[in-house]
Amino acid sequence: MGLAEQQAALAKLYTDGTARKAFYKNAQEAGSSWGLSDADIREIVLVPREQIEGFARSLVAKRRGEVEKFLPMTHRFLGPDFNSLFHRHAETYLPAGAQRHRADALAFASSIASGSGCAEHIRDIVRFEQSLLIARSMRRPQLRLFRYDVRMADKMEAAGNAAVSLDRALVCLLIWPMRWGQVHIIGIRLS
Repeated sequence: MGLAEQQAALAKLYTDGTARKAFYKNAQEAGSSWGLSDADIREIVLVPREQIEGFARSLVAKRRGEVEKFLPMTHRFLGPDFNSLFHRHAETYLPAGAQRHRADALAFASSIASGSGCAEHIRDIVRFEQSLLIARSMRRPQLRLFRYDVRMADKMEAAGNAAVSLDRALVCLLIWPMRWGQVHIIGIRLS
């Protein structure tokens, strides 16, 4: 095997936490399953674990920074929980392709919105921001029901205030994509 195989194995170690654990548990078995020769495995084992772990953390931090740009309200409302939730997400999901940061943001938002680890109003904010992202980037209208009046979250975010509580009310929103990434939001309060 050669340099290309070693680089592919290092990329796997840097980006895949499960592969990293498997490699450090049994380098020979993991490396062989990746198609590496014994010599390649020995060379990779020589790379200090701290160096690989440090670079892997820096890649996750870079991804988290990109996702924060797509989900600013989610970041603000989750506060310090954003980092730990994103770290958990990054262990199981690796985006690919030209739109990988957007895909990462959408997958992260889906994991939060469908999970039970966050308060109901936070999940609604995440779903709202996910709908905004879909409408803006995919130019598809979104019709969504929310348990809280999440339109206030958008206004609170613009004012820089995430501490104000949202009104509990069944709200139906139509999020319509416009030009240049703008959206028009039409809402009906149902309760």
